[in-house]
Amino acid sequence: MKSRCVLYCLFLVSSLSSQTLIRGTITDKKAGQAVDAATVSLYALRSNRILAYTQSDEKGEYQIVYNGKQDSLILAVAGFNLKKVVKDIANESQTINFVVGDEVISIKEVIVVAPKINESGDTLNYNVERFTDETDRTLKDVLRKMPGIQVLDNGMILYQNNPINRFYIEDMDLLKDRYGIATNNLNPNDIATVQVLQKHQPVKALKDYEPSSDAAINLKLKKSAKGVVLATAQLGAGASPLLLSNELVGMYFSKKIQDLAVYKGDNSGRDVTGELNSLYSLEPEVRNLDIFHVLKPALPAVSQQRYLFNDAHIGTVNHLQALKNHYTLSTNVHYAYDEPKRENSTETDYYLPGDSCLKIRECNFSRLYQNRMDANVELNANTDDFYLKDRIKAEGRWDKENGRIFTGDSIREHLDNPIYGLSNQFEWVKTNEQHMFKVTSFAGYKDMSQTLEVSPVLYDGILPPATSEMAWMKQKARMKDFTAANSFTYGRKGAVVQNYSLDFNVRIQHLKSNLLLVDNTVETAGGDSLSNDLKRESYEWKLHLAHSFTLGSNTNFHLFCPVRYLLVRERDNIVGEKTHASHYLFVEPFLVLEQRISAYLSSSLNYSFSQEVSGIEEAYTGSVMTSYRELLRNDGIRDRQKQHTLWWILDYKSPFSSMFGSFTTYYTHTRSRLLSEYLYEGILMRKSTLQHPNNIQSLFSDFVIGKDLDAIKSSFSLKADYRYNRSLQILQGMISGYRSHAVSLGGSFHAKLNRKVIFDYKIRGTWNKSLFQESELPVAPVCLLSQRLSFNWLPVKELIAGLSCEHFYNDAIRSGSRNMWFADLNLSYTLKTVEFRLDYTNLFNTRRYVSTVFNETGRYYTEYDLRPGEILLRVRFKLL
Repeated sequence: MKSRCVLYCLFLVSSLSSQTLIRGTITDKKAGQAVDAATVSLYALRSNRILAYTQSDEKGEYQIVYNGKQDSLILAVAGFNLKKVVKDIANESQTINFVVGDEVISIKEVIVVAPKINESGDTLNYNVERFTDETDRTLKDVLRKMPGIQVLDNGMILYQNNPINRFYIEDMDLLKDRYGIATNNLNPNDIATVQVLQKHQPVKALKDYEPSSDAAINLKLKKSAKGVVLATAQLGAGASPLLLSNELVGMYFSKKIQDLAVYKGDNSGRDVTGELNSLYSLEPEVRNLDIFHVLKPALPAVSQQRYLFNDAHIGTVNHLQALKNHYTLSTNVHYAYDEPKRENSTETDYYLPGDSCLKIRECNFSRLYQNRMDANVELNANTDDFYLKDRIKAEGRWDKENGRIFTGDSIREHLDNPIYGLSNQFEWVKTNEQHMFKVTSFAGYKDMSQTLEVSPVLYDGILPPATSEMAWMKQKARMKDFTAANSFTYGRKGAVVQNYSLDFNVRIQHLKSNLLLVDNTVETAGGDSLSNDLKRESYEWKLHLAHSFTLGSNTNFHLFCPVRYLLVRERDNIVGEKTHASHYLFVEPFLVLEQRISAYLSSSLNYSFSQEVSGIEEAYTGSVMTSYRELLRNDGIRDRQKQHTLWWILDYKSPFSSMFGSFTTYYTHTRSRLLSEYLYEGILMRKSTLQHPNNIQSLFSDFVIGKDLDAIKSSFSLKADYRYNRSLQILQGMISGYRSHAVSLGGSFHAKLNRKVIFDYKIRGTWNKSLFQESELPVAPVCLLSQRLSFNWLPVKELIAGLSCEHFYNDAIRSGSRNMWFADLNLSYTLKTVEFRLDYTNLFNTRRYVSTVFNETGRYYTEYDLRPGEILLRVRFKLL
């Protein structure tokens, strides 16, 4: 690793010394005003080959970088209705200003085709119409074809392999972190441009004080979609069983008002609740603590729609109003209800010390009833020298889950999991020419309760004896959590940008739990060993020092050095001990070295060091029944982790050739003081903790490239990654070294072969191997492969016939087929503003997923029910 750093520094020095930076301004000859969007090109002498190019910004300024060794160059300025100006220059860093005049151009006949991608300053503009074809129904379908942009399965958008930090519609933040509502419901025919705002700082006043390397998305709508109410509806029904798929979407976008409301109901395996996922964090949050669960097996290695038996309904209303003096007021309300069901059978053989083996046979049926709602109101002002944000959020969750397990006997589980939360975030920023002042404050409270009921009574030796066969066990837990975070920051501009922050954070938690016997409606406590009453308070003072330097014209260096003092106070009321206080002092440096190597290539080298102490989830010592066969307790030993992280990001971007690429590599080294193992006593599980140094090392490398091939109306993307982990684990009571390797390769290809055929192909393969060094068991690597192929045929403009096939391969399966095949058929016909769509999914009627997997710890056999062949007819039409 040291040699890598040395090589990188040598590369940095050599590249800095060989770069030529040419900058200047472009003004109009008559008016003397700045000329924006003028194209500045750099040519080799006596050659038409472009070496580099850029465009002037709103101030008429341009900047161009050249890394070659030509002695003499040609610099040219041109633009629409501008007379071309050409200058011979030497290959040296210099300032060259241009004064340009108008040129009248006579055009007899011309067909103007807008470029697919163009760049203006830090903004990339994707022409939506050029990426859209007849099969695209939502914005998400089009985004996936844009080079440099990825859309993950959960709806998160990545640009250059990094998550975006904001999503705007006409420069307004209507949806906040729930932008999946837009990508799944906006019609691409209503959108003119998708803008990528590179190096986007959401707070305009902090642009010069807290620079950002993240990007944001902004949608520019067509004129026909502004100032009018747009409403669509969908009615869908099918079999078997009875299927329903209904939608109602309404929206309105103007300069001062934005509204977007959606209702969806679906039980055909499509996860519409995922549209409400929070896709980036808006503030510090009070984390949920889910201790109990209804036992379920791992999900099958096929696409979600194949196995998801659900009945989902979502509703969301979003409103934004522009007020006077640059203020906006927004309101967001979200509600989701779902009933996912699972049915499966498992056989598990755990290898235990010696020659013993624990066998567990289970048939499992579970149904989860999800009820979740949240609402927030936000007042916001965002100008170049002032920022204000005041956000109030309320949330509630009323989840229930029923489970029935057959292990020879019938076992019933029921889990109640209500959560209520309220939070407020306030942020104020004021800047002038040289100084910045910022105040932030967050306060949040959550009340989390969980109750797990299991019958019959399984722990006869732990709980009091039952007198009735109808008795059951009840595990109760309640957590109250108050979190506050306050900060004051002063910043100063100059040759070195300096920021100084003083933070004070508080977290107060109170956890109570008890395992009870319910016999003839009478509840009897199981004793102190089955109870917890723990209060934990943490107080943190942090001094944050941040400095940013500019090294040359294309290199920036950022140094962050937080120093924090942490006081943790804990009191166990069950034991009756006095309050125990722990004191910690942490210094956690963070360094960033950014370099623009050329107009197309940029690099970022980062290092961070962080420290953490274990939380309340590791502090309670009374036994807790987390599921029907898991009775866990902590040893009361606190852990403290230290983590070093080094990562390098190399980005390539060429809008002119529509090619984007990114290479990222992460190395982390974590040092822990504890090792944990879960030991079986019968089918019951308990946790054991051993004080032993444990160094965890991991390496992750990722490469992504995407390109649009306009000449053949196609696009492709390739993705490869490698993962390596090394640590210590306890295996069969013995400390053993553990290593794992994983390599993944994948890609996608989209092509419009002609006016009547559209082709899509996606593939991903994974190879992984894990090894316990002290284990004598032979371990074979596991290979997984998934691929999807789809054809769409358009015999006439109004009709689309589609056929898609999916293939999944898993060579870890020893019993049952390693290959699984699925096929779907769809027909779509559009009559004016009404679309009729018929889907026939799972043509082969594959009903069960069966697998047997062997590894170092045991044998795992699973049978999982899949959705049968189904037919669904949907009719979508415009209301307004």
